[in-house]
Amino acid sequence: MAHRNGNVNIDEGALAWVNRYETATDLVVGVAKDTIKEHPKKFSVWVMGLLILAFGTGLAVTTEQKQKHDHYMNQASKLLASSDNIRHKVVVREQAYRASKGWFSCDRTCTANYEALLKAQEELDAAMLLVDEEENKARREVGIFSEYGVADCRKIMWRSWEWGKAYAKRMTWWDATWTAMGAFTGRNRRRRDDDDTWVRIAQFVLKIIWNFTVGMTFALIGFLWKLIWFVRAFQAGPAGALFFVLAAIAVISGFVLYLMSLFTVGGAVTYQILKQSPNFQREIRMQQGGQRQRFVEDRRPHWQ
Repeated sequence: MAHRNGNVNIDEGALAWVNRYETATDLVVGVAKDTIKEHPKKFSVWVMGLLILAFGTGLAVTTEQKQKHDHYMNQASKLLASSDNIRHKVVVREQAYRASKGWFSCDRTCTANYEALLKAQEELDAAMLLVDEEENKARREVGIFSEYGVADCRKIMWRSWEWGKAYAKRMTWWDATWTAMGAFTGRNRRRRDDDDTWVRIAQFVLKIIWNFTVGMTFALIGFLWKLIWFVRAFQAGPAGALFFVLAAIAVISGFVLYLMSLFTVGGAVTYQILKQSPNFQREIRMQQGGQRQRFVEDRRPHWQ
């Protein structure tokens, strides 16, 4: 049953957690113990994933494999450099097409420029296909479990990580902007005697936690999607499927650890902020008093 007083809404479950754990450290230790007891298999898989994420560097390659890998990568670099002229041609023809294009029509000159743009784009796609083929040859030469394969996989993971953080920062910036605009215009101003600034600060902290949770969730989904195509490039068969499973377990384990840390730190900060709120303190005292009253009533003899 939830109780509301002013801007603070605390249910009995949350109050039980407050009474059970006095500090954030007690909360983390208590939740960890309960999780290990209730889900030992999941906990073991999670620990295995963290070990892979921390210490998985891949298998060392032989000198011959390294030489062949470097040869194919050099070929890919040369092809990529030779495609710069084609890429410049695409840019020039795209500019010519846009300059000749009307608002709602395209004359003969515009059509000719568009066909030239498509032809240049086809040339660029063919050149990039050759680059991809050389890079795939280099990958298949060393294998997906090699130090090169693991390093490339980690690059994809960190790019996804940075994208998730950038997304969360943008959303937080917009939240701060709209909050400031609302406070300036008075749209979000609550004309009540119990209006509590501390609760608003805690709400904004929760928004930050939510933004980073959503950002990292999208980053995880994006990484798993890219991982599928990364594994397919090696054409490793069953070994590729095994690599996908182990990499997914490792990254998901790191994702869970990140969320646990985020919720622990964010929850502790939010709770410390709310403790400064008079409404929150009053609600805690009222609900604790109600629990004591119910306890006394339950212990009364049945004839009273």
